[in-house]
Amino acid sequence: MCCISMAYIKRGFKEIIMNKTIIFDLDGTLTDSEEGILKSVTYALESFGYEIPPHETLLLFLGPPLVDSFQEHCGMALEEAEKVYKKFGERYGTIGKFENQLYPNIIDLLDKVKNEHYTVALATAKPEVYAREILDHFSITQYFDVIVGANYKEGLVHKKEILQKAIELCGNPNIVDLLAKCKTEQYTIALATAKPEHYAKDILDHFELTPYFDVIVGANYESGLLHKKEILEKALELCGNPLTDDTGRRLVYMVGDRKYDVESGNELGCISIGVTYGYGTETELNDANAEYLCDDVDDIVMTLDLEEMLVRR
Repeated sequence: MCCISMAYIKRGFKEIIMNKTIIFDLDGTLTDSEEGILKSVTYALESFGYEIPPHETLLLFLGPPLVDSFQEHCGMALEEAEKVYKKFGERYGTIGKFENQLYPNIIDLLDKVKNEHYTVALATAKPEVYAREILDHFSITQYFDVIVGANYKEGLVHKKEILQKAIELCGNPNIVDLLAKCKTEQYTIALATAKPEHYAKDILDHFELTPYFDVIVGANYESGLLHKKEILEKALELCGNPLTDDTGRRLVYMVGDRKYDVESGNELGCISIGVTYGYGTETELNDANAEYLCDDVDDIVMTLDLEEMLVRR
């Protein structure tokens, strides 16, 4: 069975940027929220007649879900802890959430990661409604692509599941992301497949990918295009871009899943990237001397980024 493979040919030297993700906690990481939280905890405990723990114990309330902390540090049953937490919210939701300040240079850090094209996420055990209000208060909401906080209705209570949700929402690049990135970064994008060309075009149309491609070449028995090497040669000819720059640095990537893709790419002077998520095995691709092996699309993006940083012969 044949698998569609792609050749990427670059115009210019603008950097391809790897898709990176950074996930921040809120309390104690972006903001110093000790004052508002502890005053509100104290208010809630006093309202129900509980003895206020020493300051060292109160500090342990910073971070974990407060219902858990009331049970652990004040000996409450779950039902009582939930009542006290509700009282905590009376003060914290109106006053305490703003008894808070950004740590020094946080905005500089957020500027940096945003300018470097990170996906920026927040994952906090604080109720999400409060987290969003705090980000708005400090005018930093615009830095975040994903915001996930505690949500009892959705069962998001503890940090592990909150973080899992944030990671899920950040996502990983898929084929469409990769094509869009290459298009934005001014690659000429070509398809070179041993599948009959009319089938290839039908498939691209079906998945609404055709607009990403500048050149499409598939097998054509009438034209004598049967094997991968001649198909790739035809695609390179139609792209019309040089294989190397003036220093000899190679500018063409051949991305495919079988040895025929790698061997043809190597023979024609391409940088060969073998993908292991297709039909070829890692052994097959290694034996064909693939320069890079990529287990997923994210690895392809990282490889392109790495190539931009290397001084190639």
